[in-house]
Amino acid sequence: MQSGMDGYVSIGIGGSSMRDPGNLFVCFGGCACSQRSVGGHYMPVFNSAVSTVSTPASVSRGGLECTIQVDGLGSGFGYIWAVGASGPAGSASGDFGFHNERGTGFLQVAQAPVVAPSPPSSEPSSSRAADVEATTTSSASSTSAIRAISTRVTGTATGTATALATATVAASAQQASSKYCADSKGSFCVSASRSSELITFTVYSSQKGWVGIGTGSLMAGSTMFVGWNNATGSAPVVSQRSSSGHVMPTADSTSVFTLIETPKSLSLPPTTALSFTFTVPISAKLVSTTGPSQFMYGVSDAPPTAPSNPSSPFPQHSSFGAFTLDVSKLGLETTGDVQAITQSTLIFAHSLVMFIAWGVLPFAGIFVARYMKQRWEKSWYAIHWCLMLFGTGALTVAGLVAVEVNLGDGVARFTKSSHAVAGAVLALGVYPAQVILGFVINALFDVERVAVPWWDHLHAWLGRLSGVLALVVMQLGLSLYGSSVGIVVGFWVWIVVVLVVGFGYFGERVLGASQHVVEEAASADSLKV
Repeated sequence: MQSGMDGYVSIGIGGSSMRDPGNLFVCFGGCACSQRSVGGHYMPVFNSAVSTVSTPASVSRGGLECTIQVDGLGSGFGYIWAVGASGPAGSASGDFGFHNERGTGFLQVAQAPVVAPSPPSSEPSSSRAADVEATTTSSASSTSAIRAISTRVTGTATGTATALATATVAASAQQASSKYCADSKGSFCVSASRSSELITFTVYSSQKGWVGIGTGSLMAGSTMFVGWNNATGSAPVVSQRSSSGHVMPTADSTSVFTLIETPKSLSLPPTTALSFTFTVPISAKLVSTTGPSQFMYGVSDAPPTAPSNPSSPFPQHSSFGAFTLDVSKLGLETTGDVQAITQSTLIFAHSLVMFIAWGVLPFAGIFVARYMKQRWEKSWYAIHWCLMLFGTGALTVAGLVAVEVNLGDGVARFTKSSHAVAGAVLALGVYPAQVILGFVINALFDVERVAVPWWDHLHAWLGRLSGVLALVVMQLGLSLYGSSVGIVVGFWVWIVVVLVVGFGYFGERVLGASQHVVEEAASADSLKV
């Protein structure tokens, strides 16, 4: 182990985090090294002093540099590392300061030359082996990095989505990792790591039926990966799926993932009943490389209908949730978090603001324009466009933001359901055209006109079309998210009351529609449409 810092250098061999550090070794200045234990983010407890050996001249670089010998590592292992600027020089058992930098990695080690598989090609493959020095550094400074030296590193083999690929993960110059568990029972856990080209997910659960992980926090538009144990006892069955909403996800005709063996360095809890590991290329854009990524999960103890069939239907989840993983910072390890704003909260916010935007305010704006022109001669137009622009427009933006917050990398926008498609047509097409047309009509208004021009008729009928389309979009939304019968009935009762009582009785019978053309006794100020 080597570091440009003077305080200490440490490595947890076989570990994935401080909660699970594996075989932890810490060395201070003068190479006073110790083996320690820890089960969280606190000071590791001293167990015993560890002897050091001379660092081979071929890898010596000076600075804080300590070499220890560890047996029984096998052909590869994951590790965590940390370095710090303060440590009790000369005392192997002393406490030390909080780390300045940390990270994770994986090394594939062999004592004899290993033939690395060539990439898939039409040309005959050739055998080759090369000495590789694998280095893990932080993004802050390469001088304060811990270095792990291996004699040989194998290449990476590729496989298919339907058959388990024999894959060996090569030592990477930099990796980022993040882990999340839904509860202490291990009903759902995922460990994710990112190299420069691939994201590797290991999903495991104490549930025996099936487990799934998907991008974003809404089923509609999510890219999902669902797996279960094969009925034959062989490799787990995993499929890539998509859905238009809260319905059975269907298997995609093409997939972007590769199923691989779960790394032996990853220690799964004894309660694990189901696990699988797969890789996804960064180019698929399912995971953010600039910040946290949103995911959702679902699990069930009930098995699928046909366990040997990747396209088999499966029972509804018994538990589900949303969370974030952050693998954007190479060289660092993070812990996933429960999504701060829950999916149900965002869906409720979206439905509420969109109902007000399209189920309340347009009716008010149309009522003012149709029945109040000659009663509110000076103010009706300002009230009308403020309701439609600052009311409906602003709330529509707010509703779209609530949807966007739900979406993660790799989640389709406006295309995965009829609700999304129709809503996009209304919010991004018909509505902007109607607003622009309204301002154009006002600019072209002629107080001396004797007939209603075609653009006024177009504005009126486009408004009616917007209202009908809005009702369709809202009903599709209620159906998409499984709204109760009471909510659906209440929605349509409101619409009927507004149309029959508000417009039919008070508007047409009590108030009467406004005039739209010049009449001898009409005031010019009352004629704007």
